[in-house]
Amino acid sequence: MVNSDNAKILMEKGFEYMDEGQFDKSIVALEEAADIYDKDGDLAGYTRAINGVGVAYAEGGNEAIAVEFYMRGLARVRKEKAVGLSHLFYNNIGTRYQDLRDYQTSIKYFIMSEEDLVATGPINENTASWFVGCYLNLGISYWHTGNYLYSELYLYKARDVANDFNIHKHDFANEIMFARLYCSIGNAEYARVKIPQLLKYLDLSSETIQEYQQDVQELMSLLEEIKEYDVMKQVLERFEIVAGKVNSPQVNLRLSIYKMKYYSLIGNQEEYEKACIDHADYYMQVRKKEEEENIIAINVKLEIGQVYEDQKEANRIAEEDALTGIKNRYALSKQYKDICVRCAEARTSIVVGIIDVDFFKEYNDTYGHVDGDEVLRKVANVLKTSISQDSQIYRYGGDEFLIIAGQSFYNDALRFAETVKQKLSELKIPSGEGAKEKYVTVSQGYYTLYPQATDDFKKIVEEADALLYKAKRQGKNAYLVKDKEKGD
Repeated sequence: MVNSDNAKILMEKGFEYMDEGQFDKSIVALEEAADIYDKDGDLAGYTRAINGVGVAYAEGGNEAIAVEFYMRGLARVRKEKAVGLSHLFYNNIGTRYQDLRDYQTSIKYFIMSEEDLVATGPINENTASWFVGCYLNLGISYWHTGNYLYSELYLYKARDVANDFNIHKHDFANEIMFARLYCSIGNAEYARVKIPQLLKYLDLSSETIQEYQQDVQELMSLLEEIKEYDVMKQVLERFEIVAGKVNSPQVNLRLSIYKMKYYSLIGNQEEYEKACIDHADYYMQVRKKEEEENIIAINVKLEIGQVYEDQKEANRIAEEDALTGIKNRYALSKQYKDICVRCAEARTSIVVGIIDVDFFKEYNDTYGHVDGDEVLRKVANVLKTSISQDSQIYRYGGDEFLIIAGQSFYNDALRFAETVKQKLSELKIPSGEGAKEKYVTVSQGYYTLYPQATDDFKKIVEEADALLYKAKRQGKNAYLVKDKEKGD
C-alpha cells in the first residue's frame, strides 16, 4: 500500500510537471512511478506511468524517444494479454502519424484504440475521457482523408460522450473540426458564426502544448480558408503569449511558420522577411536540439536492448541446469504444456522418457562427487546429441534425465534408446565398485502416446518412470518402450 501510494503521488506530480512545461522533471517522476508499479505487479499503474513518460518526451519535442516508450508499454501489455490498456499506446502512436500527415495509418491505430476501449465494456466515468480523445482523433483523421461522413459520425460521438460525462477538455478541438467539416461541405457561414466561441475556447484551453498547437494549426487553416485575416492576427497574438511561456524551439518554429503564412497573405513584406529570419534561427535551434535528442534516443534504444538481453540471460540462467547446461525442472514446468498442446493440435504422437545412470551412488563412492558430476555432464551430452529437432532434454533430478520428443512414435523411441546406449558404451567410462558392468551404463523407460491438451503430464511421466524401474529390475543397462494405444 505504501509503495502504491508513493507511485500514485509520483505519477500525479509527474503530470503536474508536464502541465507546467517542466518535462525533464515530469519524466523522472513518471519513470520512478513506473518502476514502483512494476515491482508491485500493478500492470495498470505501470502502463499509465510508462505511457506518461512517452507523452512527456513528446511534449518536450522528442518524438523518437516517445515512440520507444509507447512500444515498450505496448509490448508489455500484449505479453500480459491485458484488455483496456493498449488503447493508450495505440492512440499516441496514431497521433504521431497524424502529426506526420499519414492519416490512413493514424486511422488504423485509432481504430485499434477504440476496439481496446470497447472491450472494457460500456463507457463510464473512468473511460469516458479516453473515448472522447479517440473519437476526436478519428474525426480529425477521417476529415483529412476526405471521408466527411465518418468524420461527422466520430465528431458527434466525441461531443455526445463529452456532454454526457461533463468532459470539456477537448471542446475547442471538437468545435474547430466541426467548423472545418462544414466548410468542406459548403457551409462556411457556420464557421464564421463560431469564431467568437472558438477564440474563447482558445483562451480557456487546458490542453497540452502539443494538442494546443494542433488546434491552432486547424484554426489558422480554417481562417485562411474563409479569409478571416483579422482573426488570424488575434490567434497569432494568443499563440505568441503561449510560446513565450513554453520557450521551446519547436513551438517558436511553429509560430514563425504561422507568421510567415499570415504576413504573406496580407502582403506585409517587411514583417514577412522578419518572420523568415526568425524561422531560420529557430530551425537551426531545432536541428541542434534534434541532434542532441537523437543521441539520447540511441542511448535509450541501447539501454532498452540491454535490458532485453539481460532479461533473456536471466531467463536462460533460471531455466538451465548449472551442472550439465541442459534445461532444468523449472523449464520443464513451463514448456511441457506447449509441446503437448502443439502435438495435440497436429494430431501426432509424442515420446516421454526417463533416463537414469546405473549404480551412480557406487560411482560417487568410488571416485568422488567431482568425477560424478563429470559423468552427469557426459551423459547429458550423449542425450543432447541423440535427440531429434523437436525434442527437449531436462535434468529431472539427481542422476535422472527426462526427454520429451514431439512428433515422435514408438519406433523413434526404440532408435533413440539404442543410440544412447551405443554412444555411452563408446565413451568407456569406468564404472564404480559394485557395478554390474565394466563401464557406466543407463537404464531407460519410454512412453508414447497421442496427447490431449487436458492430459495430466504427471501421470504420463509416471508411466515412463514405471518402465524405467522395470528395466532396472531386469538387470539395468536396458530400455523399455510402451505405446499407450497398443498397450505394448
